[in-house]
Amino acid sequence: MHEISITQNILDDVEHCLSNEQYSKVINIKIKVGEFTALDPSSLQFCYKALTNGTKLENTELIIEIIPLVCHCNNCKEETHIDNFLFICEKCGSNDIDIISGQELILSEINVD
Repeated sequence: MHEISITQNILDDVEHCLSNEQYSKVINIKIKVGEFTALDPSSLQFCYKALTNGTKLENTELIIEIIPLVCHCNNCKEETHIDNFLFICEKCGSNDIDIISGQELILSEINVD
């Protein structure tokens, strides 16, 4: 399970971002996770709770936004969602595509009080 190390990296980034800030508490942390990252949101939530247990982030919420796997077809010029990781254009069936989203892992927001 690589979710634990990724969650730890997210928490390290949060701590780094907040190291010079004045705040009373963190309310939530928002991340964007692409479908193609193979990260399981429920595993990320589990790891987040385990790693924040007994820390100043213990009662904070991890909010996960799933970014769809989308391609641009170089044949028909359409953008389509890639379903079931079949890397073909849903419009014309071409495999001449470029991935334009779905590979992200972004710490997008840290909401503090």
